[in-house]
Amino acid sequence: MTDAFAARLGSRVLLNRPVTAVTHGSAGVTVHYRESSRTKKIDADYLVCCLSAVMLQWIPFTPALPQAKAYAIRNVPYYFDTRVIFQARTPFWQKDGLSPNMEFSNPALQHIWRTAEEVPTSRALLVGTASGAGSAQDALASLRKLYPGKSIEIEKAQVVSWPLEKWSSACERVNYKPGELPKFWPVIIQPHGRIHFAGAYADNLNWGMEAATRSANRVAKEIDAA
Repeated sequence: MTDAFAARLGSRVLLNRPVTAVTHGSAGVTVHYRESSRTKKIDADYLVCCLSAVMLQWIPFTPALPQAKAYAIRNVPYYFDTRVIFQARTPFWQKDGLSPNMEFSNPALQHIWRTAEEVPTSRALLVGTASGAGSAQDALASLRKLYPGKSIEIEKAQVVSWPLEKWSSACERVNYKPGELPKFWPVIIQPHGRIHFAGAYADNLNWGMEAATRSANRVAKEIDAA
């Protein structure tokens, strides 16, 4: 989906330009960012912040966001996981008469499922999830221990450890603690002046692309009605 949007927007999408600050007022918003070693800025009528709250909390706003808004952004509860990838010589689970979609409830390998079935190859690809900053070695050891069949033919294992990623460390929002919801709702979704907030965390659907899309539609309507 992101690639389709980028293709339509063309040169209007600016990549590898970290945002360093946001200044705002009654007439507009200015986003300051880095391009290589230079500092640049973009002026706009409105700003839609679509970063996760984990990243958003590190961007300074001038004037500062209201205390209640800043608290909500700083304290959105997220989980942090690792994507596990297994490449196998064959779809070995077929020999064992098993489904490749399995849950293990093990921190080193919570669950796995098959992907890329449409690729014409004799090999097979499994992806899964490990809790926190997992490792390929621990995930593979867990699979070999927990898989109920015998024909494990994994030839390569690797991970993408999101907790260690600078720009995308957080996964999805989790549940608020009992009694905490009034500190977040509805302030987490409310605009502040000309600054609007969208993303999976900014919707009353708990997570996922559906929540993010709903928040985007909400923000588009708010700006259109302004």
